[in-house]
Amino acid sequence: MKKPIMKKEDLDKEYIKVPFDKTCHVPLIQAAKVLGIKTEDLPTIRTPAFDLENTFRWLENEKTKGLFIYNHHIEHTKDHLIETYPEIKVKLHKQFKPQHLGYNPSHKSEEVRDFIDSALILELNHMLDRLGDRPPYLDAFLSEERTLH
Repeated sequence: MKKPIMKKEDLDKEYIKVPFDKTCHVPLIQAAKVLGIKTEDLPTIRTPAFDLENTFRWLENEKTKGLFIYNHHIEHTKDHLIETYPEIKVKLHKQFKPQHLGYNPSHKSEEVRDFIDSALILELNHMLDRLGDRPPYLDAFLSEERTLH
């Protein structure tokens, strides 16, 4: 069964346009759903829009290889979050606390970075599903700026 195509107004409620050179604040809504926890229990990830676009393009490319393999990858990503969250929960919250003297937020452990990467993949997979055939980025008509939805 094909998913209904969303109207532009519906997309505008969930996604906003962001210039590629800006930082996006991404709540980990899909990861929280998979883990059965509140969205507020996970950090909001700050990442450059161009990094999100690169990951989005990678997901699109993976999807072209076949839905069976793609869906298996998404399920594996969910399993990774479920398996690792109990182990890294404390470390995750500690490494995303607001800055304090002597704390460098860029020093995330490998386990936390892997968890965040998986969570971002789920967010972008959700976005890919919601957008349908529409691209996640639009070329501005009057300038060379590109924006990410």
